[in-house]
Amino acid sequence: MPAPDNGPADKNISFSLDELSGNKWVKRRKYLERYGKFDHPNSLWKPVNKLITLRNSIVHDNGDVDALIKNDRDSLTECPGLNLNRFEISIDRLYVDSAVAALEKLTRYYDKHVSEVVQRSKRPQSI
Repeated sequence: MPAPDNGPADKNISFSLDELSGNKWVKRRKYLERYGKFDHPNSLWKPVNKLITLRNSIVHDNGDVDALIKNDRDSLTECPGLNLNRFEISIDRLYVDSAVAALEKLTRYYDKHVSEVVQRSKRPQSI
């Protein structure tokens, strides 16, 4: 007996859900890249990823710099307006402004690409 056809949902997903590994942000990015055909430029994703790392350090480790793995510590040290010393992370206005700008750029990117996906769904291309 053939497997039941669950409609368009089965036909549109061209990857296995098992492939969506990683933390919740990475899973969302992979979903958009594979299902929505988004191509996230690294220049947009990198500052957001650093912001996620900073957020996780503050929320989960109370900003304890020693709890950061070396790659994350090195990555955050590169950020203007972030100062890491042994005991704490200090955040200057410069970093806040750059993080907001990075999120705005990523949001504009998503807005543009989601609009394109919506337009394609309204006007399917003939084959």
